[in-house]
Amino acid sequence: MAAGKKIILFTLLILLLGCVKEITSFEECAAAGNAIMESYPEQCRSGDKTFVRELSPEEQAKLQPPCEDLCGDGICQEFVCMSIGCPCAETAETCPVDCKE
Repeated sequence: MAAGKKIILFTLLILLLGCVKEITSFEECAAAGNAIMESYPEQCRSGDKTFVRELSPEEQAKLQPPCEDLCGDGICQEFVCMSIGCPCAETAETCPVDCKE
């Protein structure tokens, strides 16, 4: 191959590599045509990196188990556990009957 053709091919290769954008998010990964994994939330793999779709606040709320509303029991449930069946956290604003300022 002639030296001129090698220089042209090398230049084109450098230009192409310069146009490749690094993927930094789930949305960019999906837009680049990478496969979306069947998981929840969805995941996208690009090379050796995996990106997870961020859930909206509404989606996150659906994943968390409901707490038990004990407002009105005479005890201010200010500090509560985070497991299923735990009481809902109460404040003077959310349960003024139990939590007096």
